[in-house]
Amino acid sequence: TTVIPSCSSAFPLLNADFPSPGDHAVQLIPADTAAVGETITVKCIQGNLSTFGSIVAVKFNDGMTAQQNFDNYLAPGNFFEQFTLTCTSSGLWDVSIVETTCPLASPIIVGPTNGIVSMPGAIACQS
Repeated sequence: TTVIPSCSSAFPLLNADFPSPGDHAVQLIPADTAAVGETITVKCIQGNLSTFGSIVAVKFNDGMTAQQNFDNYLAPGNFFEQFTLTCTSSGLWDVSIVETTCPLASPIIVGPTNGIVSMPGAIACQS
């Protein structure tokens, strides 16, 4: 049996196709890698103050897609998103969000949603 001690960098999971330079920013805390069983927090923030807030869209490995517009990371004048990634024993990341539905102006909370994500660009921070 192969033992996987940690998950590789989570950065490739994040969609780098942002609308314009500097419009979005992502922070991975405390780092972009973790040992099996450890969790990192991802903060989806924006640098463009003319656009208030952000949304997280995730495409899980099982084909399910979900979005989070929960405004659970507040900054002065803006509402952003934060979610977690947990390193699994398979060496893949388990992404946990609070799933919400449209409309974006007044989303309805569906509840906690999680699943494995390993495809590059499968997690997007959107405005």
